[in-house]
Parts: sequence; structure tokens; C-alpha cells
Amino acid sequence: MDWASELSRLADGYEPHMDLDSSSPTRATLLLVGPSGVGKDSIKRGLLLTHRYCEIISHTTRAPRYNSEVLERDGVEYHFVTHECMAHLARDKKFVQFKRYGGNFYGTSAQELQRAWESGTALTDVDIQGAMEFGRIGLPDLLMVFLLPPDLPELLRRLENRCARNPQGGRVAIFQRIAIALREVEGVISHADRFRLVVNDDLNTAVEEIDALAAGGAGRGMNAARRVLHALASDIKAYLSNNSAS
Repeated sequence: MDWASELSRLADGYEPHMDLDSSSPTRATLLLVGPSGVGKDSIKRGLLLTHRYCEIISHTTRAPRYNSEVLERDGVEYHFVTHECMAHLARDKKFVQFKRYGGNFYGTSAQELQRAWESGTALTDVDIQGAMEFGRIGLPDLLMVFLLPPDLPELLRRLENRCARNPQGGRVAIFQRIAIALREVEGVISHADRFRLVVNDDLNTAVEEIDALAAGGAGRGMNAARRVLHALASDIKAYLSNNSAS
């Protein structure tokens, strides 16, 4: 059977599984959203060190990758499964969120979300599409935080450093990631009421701010963060226009 085609069919208009146990000690869920290079992984690690969060381990059909020369491990970064296994899980509505991204398939199972809730606030990082899917589920205590760089030059610097460590694609890879960043920023502008904005200009401060938001506190200057968001959108458009022929 062509399992990839079957997964594509299942991902189109997927309706999530919602049979979740309401007796969990907490049902809070924190999503970290933001462009590549904004620091989602670093902030996630900082939040996990507080022991108030438990990471959701998603399923994926992609192969493990090397991060900082260390190969990803099954059951740690992801549950790495075959296309056939993923199709069976999707058919049985085991996922609360299931999608195709970059030629691979990703799913967040109800069992994983439940497991995370048993240990604290469920935590994961997703793209805009994934965040909007979580928003449609109607989770009882969902916080979606969109992370921002302080400005475009800093985002470019971080992406250039990342490409220097993994040079495949070079400038083309940076241009593609910046183009994706524009779609994400514009998505947040279009759904501003669903996201809290945090500028990651200092890692420790950003971790503390997100932790405070998850506890029901107020963020540092949302108006200033909105200005950063709109300035980033404008600057990215200019960058893409100026570099489209290179």
C-alpha cells in the first residue's frame, strides 16, 4: 500500500481525537511558536529546568537528525515511526493534532498530551499551522506564545550562525527561512488575539517572562512587542524584495 498517499489523505481535513481525561492534576498547555532561529529550543530547555513543565513528545515519519553532532533519540526528541504506523494511529483518531510539513508527517497523540499533563504544564514548540490546529481543539487552558527576535539583523545573525554549523544550502536556506518567517509573522498579525508576544532579546529574561505568563501573570510591555512584530514584518518584506534575485 502507498502509505504516504494514505497519510496525505488522512491529513487533509483531519478531525482531532478529543477523549481526554479531565481528572489530570493540570490541563494547562504551553505552545512556543516563532520563526526558525528565534530560540524556541533554548527557551524550552530553560522552562523544563524549572520542573513545572513536561515536554510533549510528538510522532513523526521523518528520520532522526543530528543536533550539535548528537543524533536524535527515539522517545526523547520524537517518537520516530513508519508511515504505516502513523497511518494506523491517524485512522484510529489517536492524535489531537496531525499534519504534513515539509514532506513528513507529524502528530501529537492524546496519550502524550495526557502524560504531560500528569507531570505539569504540557509544553511543545509548533509552527503557526500547528498552533492554529491546537487552538481549534478547544483545550481548557491553552497559552500560545509567539517568540520574536529583537529585530531582523539579529534574526539574520542567528540564522547565519546556524548555517555556518550546517552549511548545506547556505544563503538559499536563509532566504527560505526568512520567507517562512514572514508567513508566520503575518499569521500572528492576522490572529493577534490568540497569541502572547515575547521578544527574545535575553534568554533568561524571556524564560522568566513566559513562565510568568503561564502562571497567569502579565507580560513585559505588549505594546513594545507589537511594535517589534510589525517592524519585523516590514523589514522582512524589504529583505525578500531586495534579495529575491540573488
